[in-house]
Amino acid sequence: MSTSRAKKRVLIVDDDKNQALLLRSLMQANGFKPLLAGSKPEGVRMAERENPSCIILNCMMCGEEGFCLYRHFKSEAAFRDVPVIMLSSVSRDLLFGYRTLAGAFGGGQAPEPEAFLKSPMDVDELVDTVERLTGSEQRPRVKGADGEQGASSTSPSPTDPSTSSF
Repeated sequence: MSTSRAKKRVLIVDDDKNQALLLRSLMQANGFKPLLAGSKPEGVRMAERENPSCIILNCMMCGEEGFCLYRHFKSEAAFRDVPVIMLSSVSRDLLFGYRTLAGAFGGGQAPEPEAFLKSPMDVDELVDTVERLTGSEQRPRVKGADGEQGASSTSPSPTDPSTSSF
């Protein structure tokens, strides 16, 4: 039996306002409750207050702020088991090569994220990943106008200002 998506909180931590708003709309359209934070301190406060089911993190935020936040989440017992989806415009191979050279994720102390998606991300891949990591039922698939199998389209609900720092 799966838990209702509406109860699944997805924390989005991104300093790019447009990207964060796009992600919020995408999560709302797919039945999740998105929570927005635009910086490391806001991300920590929001995670402590809201207990997210999953975190979508721009790892390239403001220098190494995204990496520092990731290390924080994976080093704190309260967040250690919360799955993290890292988004980056840098390829995974390059990013993880950097990790090996510079210890960007905290060396051996912090595990690799549960998922890594290159930005700009494939929308269906991101939603499928959030579904998988939160244990949510998969979305029904419908054929689009081009005959391709895809996600059903839904409109995002009105924004909830209490879930946004922007």
